[in-house]
Amino acid sequence: MKIRIFDNLLYGAAHFSKWRDKRETSLENFDKSRVRRILLILTTGLGDTILSTPAIRAARENFPDSTIKLFVRKQWHTLFQSDPYLDGLILYKGKYREFFKTIKRLKKEQPDLALILHGNDPDIIPLVYFSGAFFIIRIPNDTTRFRFLLSNQDIGTMSYLDPKTHYIENRLKIFNLIDCSTTDTRMYLSIDRKTQAKVDKRIEAWKGKNGRSLIGIHIFAADDYKVWPIDKQIELMERITSLSDNVALILSGSQRDRKRIAKIIERLRDKDQVINAAGLFSPIEMAALLKRLLLFIAPDTGLLHMAVAVNVPTISLFAPTDHQLIGPFYDKDRHLVIQKAPTCEDCITKRCKNNICMDQIGVDEVFEKFMTVMNMTS
Repeated sequence: MKIRIFDNLLYGAAHFSKWRDKRETSLENFDKSRVRRILLILTTGLGDTILSTPAIRAARENFPDSTIKLFVRKQWHTLFQSDPYLDGLILYKGKYREFFKTIKRLKKEQPDLALILHGNDPDIIPLVYFSGAFFIIRIPNDTTRFRFLLSNQDIGTMSYLDPKTHYIENRLKIFNLIDCSTTDTRMYLSIDRKTQAKVDKRIEAWKGKNGRSLIGIHIFAADDYKVWPIDKQIELMERITSLSDNVALILSGSQRDRKRIAKIIERLRDKDQVINAAGLFSPIEMAALLKRLLLFIAPDTGLLHMAVAVNVPTISLFAPTDHQLIGPFYDKDRHLVIQKAPTCEDCITKRCKNNICMDQIGVDEVFEKFMTVMNMTS
């Protein structure tokens, strides 16, 4: 209730401020040559954050001499601490948390241009506006309550974005609005040497004296309907470990997944070949771990996109979502996909509490993809 009241008060304050604002901030007045300070806004989940990295690189390509800083969700800030395209980070604590402190911090940047790459929280546009940003660009939609604060408020999603086009391509279209462009759609993550060395020490211990090959498997997902049934995952793991003693499975997940994964490992015959890595690493450390894997198997999750970004071969499992819109976008020979059709409308509307769609994926077809990758890497 308090958030709703504050949201309504903020809406009124923003309308009043915009009414008094005499600056010419509409898109037709934008001059690329006058941009000196840029604020990129990326306050979404892990997967969408990584999928948006081509847009960060595109900003630097188009504004090589400008100061570019990223307003990013606190949970993911380690991913960008060594980013070669950025001049600094500003942390977003979450919906309305430290709202006025954040405005004060943003005001110090005095951005000429703010590009909201992905930020669905209701306070994002007001935060950027009250920072004093001159031009604020975001692809709005019909539910963008604060769209009147945008420089491109008259451009709606459906008239600009193609619902049949991959997320990365659609995200890059924001640059077309400001007379900029890019052709590079590859994701990236920059891992500093210290972080990689720290993770490598643990990896060497997991490999053991015989130098076991490490295969990553991501068990869970943020949404239950994206999870491949656990019994099938156990069967796949046992088939993989039965092939050779020189293989170790690294099971990834969040800290809250750790106990659940431990219970799954207890059901396996070859427990010594399975490692519970859930909750052990920061986001950038997880990227460093994925970089050293021989293969990563996952459903539609943020770690899948992270693996693609660090150029690790993947096998991805899709059913309720469409890999052509949100899955691996390039190097299709390295990133093998199993796609099944949604079985009902609930998956499409994200209301489903089951994983009926994912149950269509058989162990045999995943194992077949696994052997394909193994033959390619041998």
